[in-house]
Amino acid sequence: MKQHHAGAGPQSAADMQDLIEQLIAVLRTRQKEAEATLIAELQSISTYIQSVRSDLSTIGPEVKSQYIPTATDELEAISETTAEATNRIMDAAESIEAMVSGGAIVDRAALTAAATRIYEACTFQDLTGQRVRKIVTALHAIEIKIDELIRHLYRSAGNSRLRPASGCGPARGR
Repeated sequence: MKQHHAGAGPQSAADMQDLIEQLIAVLRTRQKEAEATLIAELQSISTYIQSVRSDLSTIGPEVKSQYIPTATDELEAISETTAEATNRIMDAAESIEAMVSGGAIVDRAALTAAATRIYEACTFQDLTGQRVRKIVTALHAIEIKIDELIRHLYRSAGNSRLRPASGCGPARGR
């Protein structure tokens, strides 16, 4: 193969053919290197996606089957208990109002019974507090699972593609 000097063109058609063949060989080599790099990158991305899917599959079923239904059920129970207690309190208050209006003699036993119904109806706050604690526990468990996923994704991304949100995690003053 002949060497060509800068600025000097090929001397003959054979030189031109030689130069073209050299160029084709260089381009083929670079193309193979680029293809190999691209294939390696695509394999890396595929492995990363499989890892994320695996992590999501281990977190998802527990959150969906246990924690979210528990929180939903407890919120519904809080709503029902609060409505029932409110109705009992209103009924007792109306009976007290009826007893004292109109100037009639007040039946102390009936008045005491109505006041007792109000006190009893106010116990809903204890049940509500217990249910709220269950919801907080369920939401905290979900938060921990999501934080684990975020930390795993952060590590898998080599700390370059994904940054965890500031303030994430169970260390926020629990």
